[in-house]
Amino acid sequence: MLEELHAKSEAGAGPPSGWGGDAVVRRRSAVFLSIVLTTFLVASSAPTPLYRVYQANWHLSSGTVTVVYGVYCLSVLVALLTVGALSDHVGRRPVIGTALALDR
Repeated sequence: MLEELHAKSEAGAGPPSGWGGDAVVRRRSAVFLSIVLTTFLVASSAPTPLYRVYQANWHLSSGTVTVVYGVYCLSVLVALLTVGALSDHVGRRPVIGTALALDR
């Protein structure tokens, strides 16, 4: 009986089926995730260089621009802390899909 269990465990030593053991599938997944990560990073830092343009066009003081930037940073922090665990409850694919749709 012990030998049967040992033989079964050795037979299933590789990754489970459906894990995308194919190199092409893994490469496509890596490319997709890289594009998603780059999109999110670019979108999260996009407003920063625009503050100088806003300051010039709307005649804002440097103190006002500082307050706006501080509010933006705090908003991002609050969003990460409150919505960060959403993917644990709903799943990663729906959260990433929704985030990509809202990112446009």
